[in-house]
Amino acid sequence: MRYDVPTRWNSAYLMLTRAYYLRKVIDQYIHDQEDEAKHLKLWKYKLSKSEWEQVELLTIILIPFKNTSVKLQRTSRPRIDHVFWSYEMLFNNIDDLQTVLSHPQNRNKSWAKGLKTAVEQMRFMLSKYYKKTAHPFVYSDAVILEPSGKLLLFEQDSFEPHFKGKYSQECRERYVENYESRAPDRVQLETIRKRKRPIDEEMNDDDDDYYRALAKAEERRGIQNEFDLYISGPTALKKKDPLGWWKMNASSYPRLAMMFRDTFAVPATGAGVEREFSKSGRVASWTRARLNHTTVTETMLVKSMLVRHGEALKYQVEDGNDIEADAEIEEEDVVEADSIQELWQTVVRSK
Repeated sequence: MRYDVPTRWNSAYLMLTRAYYLRKVIDQYIHDQEDEAKHLKLWKYKLSKSEWEQVELLTIILIPFKNTSVKLQRTSRPRIDHVFWSYEMLFNNIDDLQTVLSHPQNRNKSWAKGLKTAVEQMRFMLSKYYKKTAHPFVYSDAVILEPSGKLLLFEQDSFEPHFKGKYSQECRERYVENYESRAPDRVQLETIRKRKRPIDEEMNDDDDDYYRALAKAEERRGIQNEFDLYISGPTALKKKDPLGWWKMNASSYPRLAMMFRDTFAVPATGAGVEREFSKSGRVASWTRARLNHTTVTETMLVKSMLVRHGEALKYQVEDGNDIEADAEIEEEDVVEADSIQELWQTVVRSK
């Protein structure tokens, strides 16, 4: 069985899913040990059929929160631009829950009243954390610098009309203050020169009038720098990895690309750092108490490199079987997750 640990992400969901997956075994255990269960006062904790149904319902409710937290915890790709959208999706899920619980056929049910209070508390806590995104500008800048969306998210009904202009203007001011006067990176500069040289060689004086006309047209559009050019341009035609898009277009926006790299280097959560501390605890165990800190660091770097290349370290247990040292998902967990995912797909299809 799993426990609900306050310091562990998704621990309530993991506890409920494990209990629901083992519900028949749990009921059978209490039934087989009836006398002992009474002695240990376990019998009163046996769940009825309706209570198991409530556990199933709670599991379904928590699935979007679990999926969101797992997505934001990933460190293989930038996720900072997903933060606002994740909050948007979770608030929408809570709104749907409140609508269902307020339906006349559910309003007077005892379990619905308790669940309604819990959902209200969920909204309160989510709003509490959402308010903390108002001051760090990295969240809004990341949304704007994501080429498939730019300002589209701030045009949604959930955002007040002034937010689009506010976030755009503030992002532009940060670009002008911190990046516009900076020289492009050497690699970017060489790329720009390589691409522009053939064009410059073909230009002649007859083209001057044409380019002066273009410059005046740009002024009328209010385009003064790379940020204005980027915002006025079309969004990416299809879903594209931001890293790949900016790598391809860095020559067009060399200074704005530097702002993109600084912004998307910020992790969406601190889970990646927490995982590194956990790994260091497994390396520097009590049986290796005299390891030098440099040795611990280099060991963790080597393990991380091997995992990225699909060559995770293995060790042998007593029965001679090889087990991956960094494996954290057991076969039972996979089966359990698959059963819950099937349940979630059933709910989605029924909507």
